[in-house]
Amino acid sequence: MRPIRVLVVDDSAFMRHGITRMLQEDTDIRVVGEAENGTQAIAQVRTLRPDVVTMDVEMPGIGGIESVKRIMAEHPLPILMFSSQTQAGAISTIHSLAAGATDFLAKESNGDISGAGAILRAKVHMLAKSQVSRAVLLPTTIAPSARTSSQSGRVVPSLVLIGASTGGPKVLQEMLVQLPATIPYPIIVVQHMPAQFTQAFAQRLDQLSQPVVKEAAEGDIAVPGHIYIAPGGQQITVQRRGRQYLIHVSASRPDELYKPCIDQCFSSLATTACEFVLAIVLTGMGSDGAVGAKSLFQKGADVWTQSPASCVVAGMPNAVHATGIDAHTLSPAEIVSGLQQGSKSVGKWA
Repeated sequence: MRPIRVLVVDDSAFMRHGITRMLQEDTDIRVVGEAENGTQAIAQVRTLRPDVVTMDVEMPGIGGIESVKRIMAEHPLPILMFSSQTQAGAISTIHSLAAGATDFLAKESNGDISGAGAILRAKVHMLAKSQVSRAVLLPTTIAPSARTSSQSGRVVPSLVLIGASTGGPKVLQEMLVQLPATIPYPIIVVQHMPAQFTQAFAQRLDQLSQPVVKEAAEGDIAVPGHIYIAPGGQQITVQRRGRQYLIHVSASRPDELYKPCIDQCFSSLATTACEFVLAIVLTGMGSDGAVGAKSLFQKGADVWTQSPASCVVAGMPNAVHATGIDAHTLSPAEIVSGLQQGSKSVGKWA
């Protein structure tokens, strides 16, 4: 099997050398080129045709965001962004993901990445197997509706939970911006993302979407027409109080792999009847969400998963189906269609 071919893009020679050194510790990875700006990166993608590109978000001239747009328009391939953990860096990273970048790796506050070698190599291996495309989600032809169950004869969910990881920011943006402001249920999104980045993600979605989008905070009562993004670096759980859903945000433990964790969020509601809850598991590596989705399903919730063919990485949806539950496999457009109707429009909710 031939090694994974990587192009390293960074305006700092020191950073390019450091990234290259970390990657080449793995004999299955080969750095085939380096570029110090976006112009060089675009040209080298054309000639070298790498399997994966690592790219700094902030570069002079043609920066990371514009470089991603041009590369994805010409030669779509997995792009891993390096970002500083600053507000500006987080905002630029979210824009890069929306432009087509597949994943990102946050630098330490001092810009150091020396401790990230194992994570970097694992991400490159994962991205080399991922699916990317220049295609974007097209709007559905179904008109948005906010009809209640009494008006439409269908059951309207009282709460929608969405879990996502690698590839999630882009598909979430494409989906959520198509929802009307009058969606008759709240949506809680658990996207694997570090602290600082989820705030930038929520702000961008709020600018683009008709529903109100905010980063969830301790004590929030989830109300219809609002989308709540789980804060990065922390854990989020949901408690049902009568007809309301109360959001709790707590500090994560050092030994926890996912911060926020989809399983923790989903499972927190499985102590009560969930016949009016809809859980959706989107693209992502690993199995987070599978245990929580099963626990909700056993309490009466409906579960949808993103179709593997439309995922950047189908690990999480596949893990849900591996639990043996009757989860419905849908494309992003079909998920949007169901959410636009404001009802469980497939499976047992038809």
